[in-house]
Amino acid sequence: MTVFITNLSEDVWGFIQSIDDEKERTFEILENSFLSDRDLFSVCDIPDACFISPQPIDPDFFQYQTELTGAQNIQALAPKVHTGEVCIDCIKDKTLFKKLVKLGKTHGGLTLLPYSTTAQFFELVKALEKAGVSVQTPDSPPKEDLWTVNFLGSKAGIRQIVQKYQHLNHDLIMADGLICSGINEIAQIAAYKYVEENGVVIKTNKGHSGAGVLIYAPDELPREYDQCVKKIKHALNLDEYWNIFPVVVESYIKPNFSIGGGFPNFECRIHENGKVEILYNCGMRMSDQGVFLGVEIQKEILPKKTQQIFHKIGRLLGKVYTQLGYRGYFDVDFIAGTDGKLYLTESNVRRTGGTYAYEAARKLIGKNFMTKSYFATRSAYPLPTKKLLKFNKVKKLLEPVLFDHKTKEGVVLTTANVFRQHKIAYIVFGKDKPRALAIEEKMHKLLKKL
Repeated sequence: MTVFITNLSEDVWGFIQSIDDEKERTFEILENSFLSDRDLFSVCDIPDACFISPQPIDPDFFQYQTELTGAQNIQALAPKVHTGEVCIDCIKDKTLFKKLVKLGKTHGGLTLLPYSTTAQFFELVKALEKAGVSVQTPDSPPKEDLWTVNFLGSKAGIRQIVQKYQHLNHDLIMADGLICSGINEIAQIAAYKYVEENGVVIKTNKGHSGAGVLIYAPDELPREYDQCVKKIKHALNLDEYWNIFPVVVESYIKPNFSIGGGFPNFECRIHENGKVEILYNCGMRMSDQGVFLGVEIQKEILPKKTQQIFHKIGRLLGKVYTQLGYRGYFDVDFIAGTDGKLYLTESNVRRTGGTYAYEAARKLIGKNFMTKSYFATRSAYPLPTKKLLKFNKVKKLLEPVLFDHKTKEGVVLTTANVFRQHKIAYIVFGKDKPRALAIEEKMHKLLKKL
């Protein structure tokens, strides 16, 4: 019996707990929980799967999604109380935990697949084993290698990995930067860099979806050092996490938007036996302030040379991660510089905001999706109304553009819970990029009728 757990917030739990503003902290947890439905694509081909999400799934959306994918016998469960630590919530919810124990004993054990391997995830494994359930975790490292998730998934950790193995591949580079700590030191180093280079990027060790990143492009800050320090310190003092975690201060790289939208990426999976599989390349849709909006995937998105570089870097980092003990999914983010170089920016050591789209494309388009289709995602597109919308109302409005199995084109809605934040999440498929973007634009026009 396979159980998938969408524990998005646990991956950055320390960072979330450091957010001073209670409303902002709650918003971060809720935003992650509302996006969890999209990972239903991870179990659509698994018979008799159990899907655990932080929030209950809207019944109408669940019917739509399972009919779209032809999924059968999926049980959707959610703990009664959601704190952000989904795995702990599952233990504390006695009714839900008893169901998991019963499923495990009925089916001769459980295979647990998490969004991210965390300390809380291993607490759940331990509790189930204590209750007499045999547990397999093929997409996770052994508990003694859990450190690899936090280390490799941190800004400081991946910078050290690049420095250590750069001699094996000269395309493995990062923007010039320093690891520092403390608001005074961070502001002084960042101001020095800005005055010297007219641009700087400041990153906390493990932020999330744009939070914990300050990007200062050319001419956004004073070029006089003391005034520059003052401006940066003011921004840093707005959030306590800048004073808690290590911080990377690095050079601002001007993106070449013609290559993967300026922010290309690739994702890999390290299987339980240590085999490294490169899953896909993509371009990331990003806001001006570095907030992840979604991905776009098609073979032509990236030049052949970039794909070749990514393949070699993926093999190298996959081998390094494997030797350190990591198992599961990981991706690597880059900035394509206008100087022709690809600068590695971070590695997310978990499933990602692109994994579900990859799995959806494999199901709806086929294994040759990279050549047969172009598709793009949006995690949270703003709706033009503050009304609380019903899923079937939105579905009916968008019927003219919804995905058609015959044409292999159209919009796939990926969650209904995000409506509660007056947003919509989707994947749009087209035979090529112009077709997909035209369908997306038509959808946006239809949404204006709400």
